[in-house]
Parts: sequence; structure tokens; C-alpha cells
Amino acid sequence: MLKAGAKLLAFALILAAGPVVSAQTSPLYLILLKDKNGTPHATAQPGTFLSERAIQRRITRDIAISESDLPVNPAYVAAISATGAQVLHTTRWFNGVVVSASGSQLQAIQALPCYKGIERGMALTGTGTSARINRQDAKFGSGDADAISYGNSHFQLDMLGVPQLHATGYTGRGLLIGVFDSGFTNADQQVYLSHLFENNQVVDTYDFIARNEHVYDDHSHGLQVLSVMASRWEGKLIGAAFDAGYVLYRTENADSETPYEEVAWLLAAERADSLGVDIINTSLGYHTFDNAAYDYTYAQMDGKTTIISRAARYAARTGMLVVASAGNEGNNSWKYITAPADVDSVLTVGAVTPTGARSSFSSLGPNAEGVIKPDVAALGSGVSMGSVSGTVTSSNGTSFSSPLIASFAALLWQVYPEKTAQELAAYIRSTGNKAGEPDDETGYGIPYYDETLNINTPTSFAASLTGNLVYLSWEHPYSGMVSYEIERSIDDRPFVRIATVEGALQPVDTLYKSGSYRYRVRTVANYRAGAYSEIAAIDFRGDYGPGLGIPPLWPNPARGHIFLDLRSFPEGESFEAEIISFSGAIQPVPELFISSAGTARIAVDHLPSGLFLLRLTSGGSGTYLRKFVKL
Repeated sequence: MLKAGAKLLAFALILAAGPVVSAQTSPLYLILLKDKNGTPHATAQPGTFLSERAIQRRITRDIAISESDLPVNPAYVAAISATGAQVLHTTRWFNGVVVSASGSQLQAIQALPCYKGIERGMALTGTGTSARINRQDAKFGSGDADAISYGNSHFQLDMLGVPQLHATGYTGRGLLIGVFDSGFTNADQQVYLSHLFENNQVVDTYDFIARNEHVYDDHSHGLQVLSVMASRWEGKLIGAAFDAGYVLYRTENADSETPYEEVAWLLAAERADSLGVDIINTSLGYHTFDNAAYDYTYAQMDGKTTIISRAARYAARTGMLVVASAGNEGNNSWKYITAPADVDSVLTVGAVTPTGARSSFSSLGPNAEGVIKPDVAALGSGVSMGSVSGTVTSSNGTSFSSPLIASFAALLWQVYPEKTAQELAAYIRSTGNKAGEPDDETGYGIPYYDETLNINTPTSFAASLTGNLVYLSWEHPYSGMVSYEIERSIDDRPFVRIATVEGALQPVDTLYKSGSYRYRVRTVANYRAGAYSEIAAIDFRGDYGPGLGIPPLWPNPARGHIFLDLRSFPEGESFEAEIISFSGAIQPVPELFISSAGTARIAVDHLPSGLFLLRLTSGGSGTYLRKFVKL
């Protein structure tokens, strides 16, 4: 069983009893203090304010304990309490105290010698009407949760190579992950998370909004996030890091948006640090609030201005890996990432569809200083997860791509325990499918781990001509595990993709007109493409017009699409196409999509497996029939 320490260090965090934050009669303030002079704690004796696990993390990753790690001077806290203000929390990193104070109490605090200022110059909570609609969709995700079929969680894990890591014994054991969210409704009652509680893998919980230890009775968003990371329901729902330990903290109030939630995140990060947490996942983001006076601008998304971004920077400096969702603002006027996704040392995660394209809602980068964001991406459209009712559902949002990467990172840290948090983040970026050309949509792309994956360039690429048929061949050691993209150039014109074939299937190209033909091929696997092969050239002399030949069709067998080469037909020729099943049923093709290179694409992914006949009728050249197999 993973343990964070024998006790929580009471002096590291004051958790005052009292009514919940929403019931406070006085505003909340984060009072900043001048110094830590006179504190009874010392960096040379970290055992008085950090757990053994936290100290070991610093030693292992060569991170010095600094003055910012020291707790607030208790004499300053006592002086503030003596004004009558209610002390709720202290923060080591900001050297401050969260208080509930009336106007007269605040004036008394400001008169104290230890007083430095007030964070943001105003209360953390305030009044003001909000014009925002569908707040929870913008915060957490989009789309309804729909029941899904058995075993669909495999796809989102396979996109990252998690099954290969599981097969070699990496399941998150020994790692401690912090999940900061809006609540974890009924998490302790779900069959897909039952192992966490049976094995005591949940080592700490705290609600920084209500200020109690009960996190299973609020909002369900955290439950969904946790289920993506930690589920173990054989055959139905599996998370990447189901053997890791977890701390569950509520820092977000789903019904409002105030800067206090940023401070709650800061307090949670300090508590996580003191317990020795390795990875923080935060599927939250901030830029606008109920009171517009608190709103941030894009210029402030520089990774060092907002409360939560400054807190995340401190967290990263302690050796924790902070993983944050990019945000769901891609379709909104804001469109950019939100805090703390703007921090350079935070691993920011965007969302992609099952095809690997950016989900339209996924927030864009860069941050305000031009740093590439997001860093990487994972599935965010149609992610499988657990529901409050105990079923497996699916939903959308960067909220769910982030825990996929956070739990993936936990497995990689098992593989590479010698890496620091920032070295691990750099490694994850390096495995992305856009690592060579990162962009502001999905950053370095979709990371992937598989020691057996080979997208090296095919060798011995050759083209041989028999009549008007070009036979292409090449060698590649993993032909059964990848696909290959074949491109052709005619008479030194630009290369155009003419086919994608799977496994060991190697195609035949049919030529109709004289010319110099050049071919090249590259390996494609898991949204990644290797370098092109050497060019194979054919010099063809002959005339096989449409009256003498049949337009070539590929790939055959086919899965999603088939392609036809129509270059030999007169320019402007009109076509009609029909697909005929073995039983004689005819399905007209609504529209032929013909590229500028003369290649027509026909979707066949809706067809069942079997033998079909394509009937192509041209306006001036007659009718052509081609058989193909749908896999």
C-alpha cells in the first residue's frame, strides 16, 4: 500500500472550523506578509513541515528546499487572529493568510507591522452579476454523456501506447497523483473505482471550498476525471494508472467563479507538496469570473501573472509534474488557453478526435509570451469514463484529455524513474506525432510509447513495369503492424498520394498515358509518419486510353475509402457511380470527390464486410465495372 506519511503536518496548513465559504458574512482576503522572520522552522530541518516522501522527492530530483517552503510565521498568524478576523488558511509559497474579515478588521490587519498587501488589491469573493451561460460546459466539457458499448476505453489508451506499458508491468504503482477538481460524487461507491478504496490507494482528501474532508458529496466532474485515470473494471473501463495512489482535493466551486478558487488551488498544491505528490492533474482553467472586475486578459496569460499560474510555477519548482487541460474555448471568442495552462513548466493538454485532428472546442496557443501551447494532446472527443450511476459513458472536453496524459505520465515515470519532472515532460513532448513541427493547435501532438513501433523508412523500394502495370515493392520489418502511404509524380510535377495500403499488401498502379513516373513510400503508424523512401522511377511509353483499359481502383481490400484514377478521361468529364452488393442491391454514390490530381474518393466505411461491384458511368466514354472487397 502506498502511504504519503504517517500524519498531516498541522502547522503546514491551518484548517479552521466554521461555516462553508459560501456562507461567510465577511469577504475573503489573501493577506500577504512582509517576511518570514522569526519563524520556528528552518530549511535545514524540513521534517518539521514536509513529509518524508516529500523530502525524498526533493533529494531524488536534486531540488533544494528554499525559504518559500517555510511555513508562515505563527506569530504573524496570531497577530492577525487577534484583530477578530477569522483565519482560514495559510500559504507557504505566497507567504500569506486567507482571512474572513470585516472592514474594521481589515483596517486593523493593515496596521500590523507584518502586513505587506492584499492579493489583487481586493477581496477574493465579491458580488456582481454574471452574463455567462452554460458555465459548466465552458469549464468542464461539452456534450451529453451517452451510454457506450463494452470495452471502448481501449481506444483512448491505445492512442498513447498504454497497453504496451501495462503489458510490461507499468500500472502506476508507487506514484502519488493529486486530482484537483470540483468534487468526486459517489466515487467511494463505484464498482470501477472500488479497488482504490479496498487497497487504501486514496491517501488524502480535502474540500478547500467547504473546508472539510468530504469530497464525495459535491460535483461529479472530478469523478469523471478520476475514472479516466484510475478505473479498473475488467472488460468495461480501464484507466492507465489504476495502481497509483491518489489524493483528491476539491478546489473548484462549479456554481460560481471567483479568485478564491485560484487560492484554493494554491492551498491544495502546497498540501500535495507536503505529502510528496508526484503528479498533479487539474482539469480546470480560469480567465473570466462572475464579477468582471476580476477578469484576466490574454496578455495576462503569460504563465506568471494569475494567482493559479504563479501557484503552478511554485508547484513545478518543487519537483511535481503539473498537468493541465488547455481549456474548451476553441469555439468561443476567447479561443485561447486559460490559466494555469499558460505556464511554461506545466504540461498543457489539448484534445483531439479519434482521427487525430484537433477537437474544435480545444483551446489554442500560444501563451501571451509566445511559448508553444498546448504541449501535447490526447483523445478529448468521445472519451470513455464512469458515471455517477455506475455505468460507462462518454463525453467531450480537454478535462478528459488531461487525465489521460497525467496517468500516462505516471507509467512513464515508472519506466524512467531517474528523470526529473521537466525531463519527463520534455520526453513526452518528444514522442508526439508533431514533435518535428509543433503548432498552436495540438503542440507537439499525440505522444506515444511503444518500444516495438517501427516507422523507419521502407528499404529496397522498387518499381517494375509489365505492360501498363507498375508493381511496387519494398521491405520493412513490421509490415503487419503499420500502413504505407504511396505517392506518385508524373513528368516532374509535385508528388500526389495515390494509395494507403495496410500491412504486407503492396499495390499495382495502372498507367494510361506516356510519361516519366516517379514513386515514393513512407511508413505510417499511430498518427505518425516516417521519412519517405528513395524514389523509384518508371519511363512509360504507350497509350492505354479509357476505351482500352479500366480505371484502377485501390486499396483492394478496402476499409474506409476507395480511390479511382480518372486522369485518362477528358477534362470536365462527368461521372456517375453506383455500388452493387453481392445480392444485387444498388447504392448510388451521392457525389464523387475528385481531386485536382484526377483522383476520385468514394467512402465505403458504411458498407458491411463482403464483395461489392463498383459501376462507373462516364458522360462520353461508357461504363466500367470493378470488383472490390470491403473488410
